Amino acid sequence: MDFISDYNTYEATNISSENDFDKKSLKAENSGKRNTLNIDFLNSYKNMTMSKIIASTNNLSQAVKRGVGSDFEDINQESTDARFDALISRNLKKMNSNFLFNTKVAGDSINIVPMNSLILKDKTVENKNENTGAKDEINNFVHIVDNSDSLFHFQKGVAIIDDLLKESENFIEDDVHFTFSDKSMLLEKNFYGKITREFLELENNRLQLKKLNIFLSEYSKVDAIINSSTKKMDAFKEANLKITNYKKNLIPASDLNIFNQKLKLIQHDKLQLKVLKNLQKLFSLSALEEHILHNEKEVNEETFQVIEKLQKIKERCISIGNCSNLLKKIETDLQYGLTKLYNYLVNSLNETNLNDIIIQKRKQKTIKQFQTQIFYLSENDLELYQNFINKFVDIEYKKITTSFLHQFDLSSKDNNNPIYLNIDEPTRYLGDVLAYVHSLILNEYEFIQSLFITDNKGTMGKLFEDLDVKLLNDIFNKFNNLVKIRLDQVIKFEDNSSILIQCVQVLSFYKMMFLKSKLPRDNLIIKLLNSLLSYCDDLIIRTTEKYLNEEIKYKKSTNLSAADLQHPHWLFQYLQKLSVILSNFDDFKTLENFDITFYKKFDKSLIENPFVYLLNDQIGSAYPSKLTSKDLNIKIASLILKCNCLDLIESRLLLPFKHTFFQDEVNQRTVYELLTNEFDECKNSLKEITLKILLKNLEVYDYYNLLNMIFPISEVKTELDYEMYYSVADNPIITLDAIERAVKLNFEEQLPLLMTNLESQLLLNLISSPLITNDILNDSFKKFFKFYKTFHNILILIFPNDLKRLELIFNYTDEEVYTILGLENYMDEDIYIEKDDD
Repeated sequence: MDFISDYNTYEATNISSENDFDKKSLKAENSGKRNTLNIDFLNSYKNMTMSKIIASTNNLSQAVKRGVGSDFEDINQESTDARFDALISRNLKKMNSNFLFNTKVAGDSINIVPMNSLILKDKTVENKNENTGAKDEINNFVHIVDNSDSLFHFQKGVAIIDDLLKESENFIEDDVHFTFSDKSMLLEKNFYGKITREFLELENNRLQLKKLNIFLSEYSKVDAIINSSTKKMDAFKEANLKITNYKKNLIPASDLNIFNQKLKLIQHDKLQLKVLKNLQKLFSLSALEEHILHNEKEVNEETFQVIEKLQKIKERCISIGNCSNLLKKIETDLQYGLTKLYNYLVNSLNETNLNDIIIQKRKQKTIKQFQTQIFYLSENDLELYQNFINKFVDIEYKKITTSFLHQFDLSSKDNNNPIYLNIDEPTRYLGDVLAYVHSLILNEYEFIQSLFITDNKGTMGKLFEDLDVKLLNDIFNKFNNLVKIRLDQVIKFEDNSSILIQCVQVLSFYKMMFLKSKLPRDNLIIKLLNSLLSYCDDLIIRTTEKYLNEEIKYKKSTNLSAADLQHPHWLFQYLQKLSVILSNFDDFKTLENFDITFYKKFDKSLIENPFVYLLNDQIGSAYPSKLTSKDLNIKIASLILKCNCLDLIESRLLLPFKHTFFQDEVNQRTVYELLTNEFDECKNSLKEITLKILLKNLEVYDYYNLLNMIFPISEVKTELDYEMYYSVADNPIITLDAIERAVKLNFEEQLPLLMTNLESQLLLNLISSPLITNDILNDSFKKFFKFYKTFHNILILIFPNDLKRLELIFNYTDEEVYTILGLENYMDEDIYIEKDDD
């Protein structure tokens, strides 16, 4: 329930009025109705207004057809305003009792005068009694407002009144129907119950109607213009109608039909012609394209476009079928265009300035065009592309061949540093040839890279990927024979092993350089170098074997039983030759140039066979085993001869080249160890024989064997080890009488003369190396001294009650024996025995 409804409920009854309106007529009109604004009037007024606006738009079109009539006059601005004012006046007249406004009739119109003007003119309103009653009513009104739940609606109504007051200030007096000078007067007794929501809505509708009048005024002007334009077009409509009639009457209908049919045929022919022309463009070359294909010499982008069009035409013909003649012509033109591209590329290669342009990289555009043309050829005809690659290889091969052969022309004035073969320096010639080949490889690879390497990572990049290596490989595969001829004339006729080793060094070095220059391993030049390296390896061994067999004839030197027991002459000569050969292996890089196969073959053929098997056979022939097994002197002679030979081999071969030629990091070679073991076995055999003769001369050989049978004397390390020999007392030869007979006299007489007797008996003076002789004697003396000391101490343990007799038997002390034998270091681990602390 809003505030106005609340207020009407508590509306005051004694409201005085100073106006002389006809209350009877008002009551008759408003009988049975509330004392409020006529809502039915407002609804009918609204509906009438909207229907009038809608009807006005229909009337405009009818007015244009009929001309300006009465309906058009009804919608002009003046008549519309007059009607709106009359309607408002008539309806407001019915509501004057509610709003207490005075009206003045002037002619046919009714002017509504604001109540505030009446109040100012009529002093009877200011009656004190009435004011007192109004005050009470206001208080009552305030009480109602304070206790009402419609305070919000009251405040909203007051806000609307504020807006109306502000708006009324902007209008002239004639345009304002309801004007209030002060909002406070609404709270007076005569007015506060007469202002309702309907009144406020009426004022708002009046403002909207005013805006509508303005719109209708403008619309009437537009309507007038449209009406005028329509009248002017009537003449043109008549002329158009006459022209249409003239056309219909001018040509008969039958002729017109025939004409139209012919016209359709012509249009159909035109359409067919248009289709044929388009088909001609799709399946044939234009005159300009024919000219580009057959007459222009240069191959450019336009040529590519023509070839591409021919490719598309070929595809269309194949897809359509039944185009054999056309397809044959297109294939002919296409092949002509691709052949033209191929010839252009070949001519570009033959041009002398192309190489300079590409190497100097002065015209990158030329290189890119060249690459594009090659790529285009590969995409459209693989056979022609391969022919071009082959042609490129042939052209480049001819270039490098001419340049290579020019280096050997001694009569040429342009050649300042020719390559020629000097018999005294074959390896230099070999190096010069390979060095120039290397320069050709580098230059050719740089040229190919400049020509074919591209930054394009697409299909073109994949085409040129590894093409540089392939072309380089093909070019120098053909170049292989020329290189082979130059290298063979040095290597095939060389018989010096040292020079051949130097040739291996040169070949290995340039093989490495060729591989670094991007020449693939399967290239024929690389294979040639590998073949020459293998050939040199075999030739080094063959020439050395030839020297051994044919020049020094070592197999025929079978008589080695010379009185001096020295090495055969062939051995000395061969070692001299071999040492010269092996001196070439003093460099680590040289060692790497040969593989393990070469070393094994060299060891077997040139070292092991002559120095082990052949030498043993010759010594065995001179001193047969049947004799050496029966006669100790013959065996000693054969051992000394072999020792002298092996000593020469060690001094001339094993020791000088131990860390060069015989270096074996993978432990796959055995010849060095074999020769060393042979030499050690020979010396050990002489040592055993020397010790045996020494012990027999002193008549203690049986005691030596007896002690070694119980426990090896060489293993005695401390005095506690003597106790292991207690069991020797049970042996019948261990008696003081027997020991005295065997030891006393022999030791006293033989020890001082021991060295002299041994040298004469063993022929030690025939051993070529005094170091070996000294080593044999020292080893025998050490073993004898350890036996002497051990045997003496064991007897002291066995015969503790006969110590004085033992001192007489063993007349020499340990220190004296040690001095007599000439031993230098008493603390030597071979003879030292640790004393017991007890």
